[in-house]
Amino acid sequence: MGNCKSQAAVAASQPKKDFPTSSSSRSEKSINVKGVIGVKDPSEVDMDLVGKTLNNVLHDPICIEYFAIHLANEHSSENLDFYESVDHFRHEWDIDHINACKNIAVKIFQLYCATNAPLAVNLPSKIRNKCEALIRAKDFTRDIFDDAASEIYMVMNRDSFARFKMSPLWASYVAHPDRHPDGAPPPAAKRLA
Repeated sequence: MGNCKSQAAVAASQPKKDFPTSSSSRSEKSINVKGVIGVKDPSEVDMDLVGKTLNNVLHDPICIEYFAIHLANEHSSENLDFYESVDHFRHEWDIDHINACKNIAVKIFQLYCATNAPLAVNLPSKIRNKCEALIRAKDFTRDIFDDAASEIYMVMNRDSFARFKMSPLWASYVAHPDRHPDGAPPPAAKRLA
């Protein structure tokens, strides 16, 4: 990846979002919510957690791990992998290292967007063809995958995220938002670079 920063270095330099600053702030925001799957006492469910959007989840280093497990269970983890790869590409775009960025763009296209790609994401042919034309024309810009990433974000939001919020994994996260899915302490860096 040339002079690209490591994902951990990028993540460590970014502010953490969506985390209550203390347990007291969490209880002050709690209200009575009925019907949250898997929560034994819904009277203490934090509405900040229940109302999370996909964008919030993508920037929450613990919740994104739950979502990644859900996507793997649905056999659609390539959507999150693609979205994160494009996000990383956008953040690492450096005109001074254009050749490295071109190589990364080609790898992203070949891995996720090309016809018969090993981790193909489900893109409309119009978007796939546009990306392919830009790659073939060697017309590399920071936003080369923006339409594709927006499409995959909408797919994840509409389909996978809606099901995730009805799943036992979501319920487990809501019940213990500070606990990593495998019970380990929270990761030091976010998945999303």
